Amino acid sequence: MKKVIVKSSSSSAASSATAPVDAPTTAQLWWRACKLPMYSVAWVPLACGAALAYCQFGVVNARQIAQLFLGSSLVIAWLNLTNDAFDSTTRVDESKPESVVRLLGGNARLVHAIAWGALAGGAALIGQACVASGSATSWRTLVAAVMLGYAYQGPPFRLSYKGLGEPYCFTAFGPLAT
Repeated sequence: MKKVIVKSSSSSAASSATAPVDAPTTAQLWWRACKLPMYSVAWVPLACGAALAYCQFGVVNARQIAQLFLGSSLVIAWLNLTNDAFDSTTRVDESKPESVVRLLGGNARLVHAIAWGALAGGAALIGQACVASGSATSWRTLVAAVMLGYAYQGPPFRLSYKGLGEPYCFTAFGPLAT
């Protein structure tokens, strides 16, 4: 939201316009910190996989798909949160107001704890769905996807800073996740 203040031409100074920008509210910063578009990397392959299963078999296990959607969302939350925590240690996000670490008062340890809890919950849900599928391949490919996701943003790899992150993310959340 921008406010534009225009000085009257009758004032002694020449006409000018300034555009001070209102600071975002805390709620707006949290909304930005959620990074909802990022979750599409998990949801789109799952939706494609569900559509393919329906086309081939005429039925989809809604409970299993829901577990995968929620579990994958928690894994993406883990990636997002650990990325913020790692970025805070390198001071990459020092001026980023929507950093979760900043929003929690600079407590990177708390962000890591929340992140690892999200991973544990996501892994449990994904694991249940994989066991229910009866396929060891599904479990292996999803573990590989999570490992590549970590290599994208976690030390010592931090592939996102080496120009290799996007191909790894495509592989992790495209072919491996589908």
